[in-house]
Amino acid sequence: QPAAAYAAASVPAPAPSPLRAHAVPAAPAGSPLILVSQRPVFVQAGAYSDPANAFRVKGAIEAARTADAQVTVSTILQEGQPLYRVRIGPMPTPTDADRALRKVVALGHTGATIVLD
Repeated sequence: QPAAAYAAASVPAPAPSPLRAHAVPAAPAGSPLILVSQRPVFVQAGAYSDPANAFRVKGAIEAARTADAQVTVSTILQEGQPLYRVRIGPMPTPTDADRALRKVVALGHTGATIVLD
């Protein structure tokens, strides 16, 4: 019986079924994008290899009072190298995230984006 167990374990799993795309009607022009997530929502102003740049951006965002949420610098490793992310949040609502994103972009951080953590 153990041999049968090994034989069954070596049978490859069936291939996953392909994803199917469904047409979604386009939202009217100017409609807000609504995020629905149970994960925390942040605005990421940027990610920097130099921590001094990250803290400079953090200070500028705080000085501009971009949002009522906390501005933080967090460190991650990318390809073994530290990267310093400047994030605002978590944001209380998607509307707050969108408002903060627009303000951060207006400060000149055009690569800013909304991220889920």
